Amino acid sequence: MSFRFELLIFSCHSEPFIYVILNIVKNLNKSCFIYVLTNWNDKVMYVGMTNDLERRISEHKSKLIDGFTKKYNLTKLVYFEEFNNPEEAIGAEKKIKGWLRSKKNALVESINPEWEDLSGLDPSLRSG
Repeated sequence: MSFRFELLIFSCHSEPFIYVILNIVKNLNKSCFIYVLTNWNDKVMYVGMTNDLERRISEHKSKLIDGFTKKYNLTKLVYFEEFNNPEEAIGAEKKIKGWLRSKKNALVESINPEWEDLSGLDPSLRSG
């Protein structure tokens, strides 16, 4: 994928517009992750997306953010996949969210047949 950019420099209220453009360009090729969380008995499932998997899983485990994962105690990371850009990750997340539970289970079991907490196996994903 290639992009053509024209450099425009003018001032916004708080910072030159070039910084806004540079931040957008920087994030175009940033890795993103989709991930699946479940609870202790694997009954409830959540599919999410983030650009910082370690931070996001830590937030879930610490219950820092109110919502579905906090309400249902979803702290067990059972699946994740890395993508080259946010658009790919968003597309994959939406697709998986539309699947039946049986298909989501098969996805998890394709890489994690025992439904282990993957954040505990990979040191870069451990919280705390």
